[in-house]
Amino acid sequence: MSDYGFDFRNQGFSGEFAEANPLALAHDLIAAEQAHSALELLSRHREDLGDQPQYLILCARAWTELGDFARAQQALLEAVRLAPADPAPLVLLAELLLERGELDRAHRVLSKARALSPQDRAALRVQRALRERRALEAPTESEGPASEVGLSVDAGHEDLIAAAEEQERARLDAPKPARPRSRIGVALALLFV
Repeated sequence: MSDYGFDFRNQGFSGEFAEANPLALAHDLIAAEQAHSALELLSRHREDLGDQPQYLILCARAWTELGDFARAQQALLEAVRLAPADPAPLVLLAELLLERGELDRAHRVLSKARALSPQDRAALRVQRALRERRALEAPTESEGPASEVGLSVDAGHEDLIAAAEEQERARLDAPKPARPRSRIGVALALLFV
């Protein structure tokens, strides 16, 4: 806990004294699984702190806690733009992408973070998690190559994940055949007309 964290809040202090360091307090709130409160606090200080990478990182952490991955990703991308030499937002972005299952993007982002700081502990932790996830999702010998498990990879696709995503989008966008119950309903309606 920070010096400006819950100690002041729990003792009943309020006003500017309690929020002398809103970033530290927001960090403490997120650690205490109070992401909504952290976002409320951060939003009150957006004008003053909105251009600081740490502010955006805390917003991203809170949104991730709440399951709003799109906003979290947006905040992290802005933090990367504001601090291109800092590996922390890149590592967090890679971790978010890994959590969302975007393994190739996570690997690319993590490579950039590792280039900035090869011995960064958080980056090494995410890299291990990425390796473990890839090992879990790798096809087993019984599954065989991609064509044997129903993936057709065109020459234009660089990887199997992109091919699988494209096939899934095409399957979801394809018109759905009429269900038997609806065919019976149409036939009965035509009989009574």
